[in-house]
Amino acid sequence: MQEPTFEEIRKQKQSIRRKSSRRKSRKSSAARRQSKRLSRKPSIRGSLKKRGLKGSKNKSTPLWDEDEPNLNEVMPILSGEPLGESPIDLELSTMKKLTCLPPLQWLNTENKSYLAKIANTGRTATITGLWSTHEYPVLRGGPLVDEFRFSQMHFHWGETEKDGSEHSIVREHYPFEIHAVFHNSIHGSHERARKDSDGIIVIVYFCSIASDDAEGVLQNLANDIDDILVPPADRRIQPFSYADVLPVFTDDYILYKGWIKNKCKHATLWFICRQTLAIGKDQLAQFRRLLDFEGKPILRNYRDAKELGHTKIFIVDPSIDDVDTVLHPRPEPSIVETVEVVGEKRTTRASKNQGRMSERQSKLGKRLSMKKKSSIAHKSSKVGQRKSKIAQRKSKIGQRKSKIAPKKARS
Repeated sequence: MQEPTFEEIRKQKQSIRRKSSRRKSRKSSAARRQSKRLSRKPSIRGSLKKRGLKGSKNKSTPLWDEDEPNLNEVMPILSGEPLGESPIDLELSTMKKLTCLPPLQWLNTENKSYLAKIANTGRTATITGLWSTHEYPVLRGGPLVDEFRFSQMHFHWGETEKDGSEHSIVREHYPFEIHAVFHNSIHGSHERARKDSDGIIVIVYFCSIASDDAEGVLQNLANDIDDILVPPADRRIQPFSYADVLPVFTDDYILYKGWIKNKCKHATLWFICRQTLAIGKDQLAQFRRLLDFEGKPILRNYRDAKELGHTKIFIVDPSIDDVDTVLHPRPEPSIVETVEVVGEKRTTRASKNQGRMSERQSKLGKRLSMKKKSSIAHKSSKVGQRKSKIAQRKSKIGQRKSKIAPKKARS
């Protein structure tokens, strides 16, 4: 059976969402307009609890703008010059729902780098890696016309657990924010890509405090900070894959374009993951130990949220179960199994991963057996060649002896 294309998958998702929304709510157009007006009132926004994780119990009435733009209206906004600065404050009432984009495609996220290092820049900690030319983690699809290659990841934090993230959620901050930076592969390098309005994208992950330090997403990296406390400093770390550190997503994300004004001004397309991650208290304390160039601890390295202005924010293929929250915690993979629908086949990711692992193990076993067989055959062929050479030498020696024997008899 031929696998469906991305366009077919997108249409299937749209039809599923339309059916579910019709079942949940059969409001008239006037009632919808009234619910939108009510959602924009301060009383409704104020009912959202801390950090946007909980809100109204009426999940059939989303708080975002339901007037969905089409692809022809969206692409000029996302590919053109930004209309405002970043970071910004994120509220559902300022977002537009968007379901016309194809799913994001992640490539090579499980490939481990052959070299990796962590560095203290005096402002933050950065993690970089080196892969072979065609092995780099790549992101494409969605609003992206070209392929974007992984450049680096860096981190933002604050002095307390109530601040740290650059983007705020309903005027509240998370304690930690991770930025995974990708550059347009057409430009060849991160520095050259920064000069183009379509050269840089940033994937944003928010982190809350974990109940146990062992559950933190950066437990393997926080221990390496002791060697880079004084800038400029860097050290090699264990090779990693993108999937080892951060999760990937294909839909249910927030999207906007904004200027970054730091040392230089460059445009950035922001992809904000709606699933929050976890970081341990001890791991966060390790990042606060980093020093700047003046020898002082880096206790605050995030920028304040900018005025929204004319910036357009989109919520792409939002989850049906979370229509009244900006972010939601990442589900535990051992408890919740995400189901993927592809055509008429319905398989779980857990079974899919098990199948992939078994396929890899079988392939590895076949390769090892083939290598053993080939090495044995090669050795046996070499032994045969040596035996034939020895036989040829013996025959030559016999011929020489037969020639020498009559000469001795004559003498």
